[in-house]
Amino acid sequence: MEKESHFCRIFGGADLPGRSFGRIALYFDPRPFVAGHFTPLLYHIPDNGFPSDHLLLVSVIAMIGTYWNKKLGAVLWILAVIIAIARVYVGVHHVIDVVGSMVIAIAVTMMVRRIIFILSEPKNKY
Repeated sequence: MEKESHFCRIFGGADLPGRSFGRIALYFDPRPFVAGHFTPLLYHIPDNGFPSDHLLLVSVIAMIGTYWNKKLGAVLWILAVIIAIARVYVGVHHVIDVVGSMVIAIAVTMMVRRIIFILSEPKNKY
């Protein structure tokens, strides 16, 4: 039960900041179909491509899965890489968009996990 509780707290704490960080748009990257003037395999609005929301979510889940169970984490990271390749292949993201999403998700999840453990440590009353 302890792992499930930490999973929920880390996911809730990492997903929203990860998405918010992406919305700040410190880096604007037009989508490949906008820059290259072609029709993507999947319809997408021509907004900022950095970072990939799909990869942020999947990478946060994969990172938490890695903390919870190494084998589960490996499977989830393989799925995340497949999704990253697919997003680039269909023409809705550049490689920097999906790699940036993974880096943001890893960093934010690690920070949130550390904060949760610091806040949940028993306090000495001395």
